[in-house]
Amino acid sequence: MVIARIAYLARNVGTADFKPNDQQREVHVVLRDQLERARQQFEVLIQTDLPAFNRLLEQRSVPRIITQ
Repeated sequence: MVIARIAYLARNVGTADFKPNDQQREVHVVLRDQLERARQQFEVLIQTDLPAFNRLLEQRSVPRIITQ
């Protein structure tokens, strides 16, 4: 959802004849922060949660989840 909002903002700013206004700049900051939080949460998922889940799966003789 954040990506869609960023794309919408980029289209609007990219087709305008004027520089981005204050509201567009504020939206950019908000969306950038949301995207960074989502990236950090994904990293935690991949680095911490997924290995723990894979250990649980192995204990139950279920194939692991492979990421690449």
